[in-house]
Amino acid sequence: MHDDDGIGTVGETEGTTAMPQDQPRTYTDSLALLASQGVRYSTVIDIGCAEGYFFVSHYCRGLFPDSVPVMIDANPCYAPVLQEIQETVGGHYVIAAASDTAGELRFTQGAHPYWSSLRPPSDPYWQRVNNLAQHEETVPAIRLDDLASSLGLKPPYLIKLDVQGAEVQALRGAPTVLAETDVVIVEADIADFRAIDAQLNEAGFDLYDLTTLVWPEGQALGWFYPVYLNRRLNHLREKQFWKDGQNDAMIGMQTDRQQQIRAFYDDVLPKIRAFKKGV
Repeated sequence: MHDDDGIGTVGETEGTTAMPQDQPRTYTDSLALLASQGVRYSTVIDIGCAEGYFFVSHYCRGLFPDSVPVMIDANPCYAPVLQEIQETVGGHYVIAAASDTAGELRFTQGAHPYWSSLRPPSDPYWQRVNNLAQHEETVPAIRLDDLASSLGLKPPYLIKLDVQGAEVQALRGAPTVLAETDVVIVEADIADFRAIDAQLNEAGFDLYDLTTLVWPEGQALGWFYPVYLNRRLNHLREKQFWKDGQNDAMIGMQTDRQQQIRAFYDDVLPKIRAFKKGV
């Protein structure tokens, strides 16, 4: 529904690590952590790119210094700004819907273009955005594998998806590209997460991080951005929750917690017993 990052300074993040855990965590933090471990991408593919902000903002932060952007969106309203980005940083843009078949698809425009979707106006997705669907139109559809072949794209890839319910379709059209992809970032509606997770698990990815969790209007979890890492990069995952030198501190924390629980019981359990006896 929107990208989660702000614009920084070109080249500023070499060696950056993730934000402290008591701060809101974004997928930019995950990318910075992976960058500090040497992960680089020859091609960054943004499916449902809108104005192309994902690539440009992270390029400005130094996270995509040598990457070629490939920006894909079904909505032609974004073409002028995507053309400008292409002329400035290079790469490619395509006005089409990424899917598992090539040809044409029906596309529903939303009251704001960020909400537009391949899902028809009758789909429950539109209830979640207050039925702000407008007219349907026909758009070209492409398979990501076909596009990568025709453009001669070079791996390793990073894929980011923000396509309002068409994530699984797009992934099914990219088995060859996914095999050479290091990282996948997805905007996932909670209703779609299990299908997305299953598709990426089948393609050889494990969940690496959960970022930008959104609880609309104080309700249950609405959407978030899971980050996936290809299993061939599992050596980058920490094998320990803390370093050996922190063992004494961690044992002390657990002991303190245990003592706090016992002190709580010493206070509350007599009160519960008295209450149950009607004292």
